[in-house]
Amino acid sequence: MAGVSAGAHCGAPHPCLDENIEEVSVGGLLDDSSRLGESMTIRRVEGMISSMLGSHPDADVLVPLALLEVATDEKHRLALEAVVEDSRLFREYVFKMVSAVVPPEAPDEAPVEDDARPVSPGHRRRICTQVNTRLDETSEELGRVPRAEVRKAYLQLAKHYHPDKGGDKDMFVTLQAAYELLRTDSQGSSTV
Repeated sequence: MAGVSAGAHCGAPHPCLDENIEEVSVGGLLDDSSRLGESMTIRRVEGMISSMLGSHPDADVLVPLALLEVATDEKHRLALEAVVEDSRLFREYVFKMVSAVVPPEAPDEAPVEDDARPVSPGHRRRICTQVNTRLDETSEELGRVPRAEVRKAYLQLAKHYHPDKGGDKDMFVTLQAAYELLRTDSQGSSTV
């Protein structure tokens, strides 16, 4: 599907987000959870978030953070369900939601053409703290998406996208990094 220019519908472009939002499928992070009746909507949003953040050097932690906002926030889910038939409004809402979650500052020393990870530990630590705080809140508060389920889903997706199985290498790296982040945190490590 053709992307929608974020600048045309959502004000000034976000400095860290791709302006063209495309609905791409990345496998459905939360599809295995029978407790999420909105899995089709969540899968659609997941693809859009991945498209928006695909070139962001911290996509591995920002994608799960943005997705958790939708998957565990009833207000977001109801708003998305209300506009699910209108692609333009749906994309506009997702862009606004992700813009509110993603820090507007770009990571230090992370040029677009460079594949290296950003070297700003402070920036990455803030994002990781947001992810972990949101995971803690939602696991206890809603009991819907326990941390272990999210971690397991990332591991399964990483295996699915493994380059040895003909999968997408970039997607594999992103999913593996997200899994490692959650696994390390669950072991009580404070290392980011």
